[in-house]
Amino acid sequence: HVAVGLSGGVDSAVAAWLLKTAGFRVTGVLMRNWDEAEETGGECSFERDQRDAAAAARAIGIPLTEVDFVREYWHSVFEPFLRDFHGGASTPNPDLACNRHIKFGALLQHCTA
Repeated sequence: HVAVGLSGGVDSAVAAWLLKTAGFRVTGVLMRNWDEAEETGGECSFERDQRDAAAAARAIGIPLTEVDFVREYWHSVFEPFLRDFHGGASTPNPDLACNRHIKFGALLQHCTA
């Protein structure tokens, strides 16, 4: 059984499709890492991602689950980014921390639990 981080984009959808056509049992996993609705009061890009990921999962014929990592992202990625930025760190990159703490940390732990 293989879990694929399914964002609704082409890369993750093709990866899920290739695994399924190779005979694997595949489940798509959509991560929520940021709560944009609190900032905008309206539709956030995650809602679009949700629709896109659900459509991709339906087209491929795999189940889709969602996990909420908003708190983990805030504490493990965003707060350290702000500290580094305000501390004068040269070009802090939150994507590196997201990969380490969320994608290969919290998501991996969720999928292997």
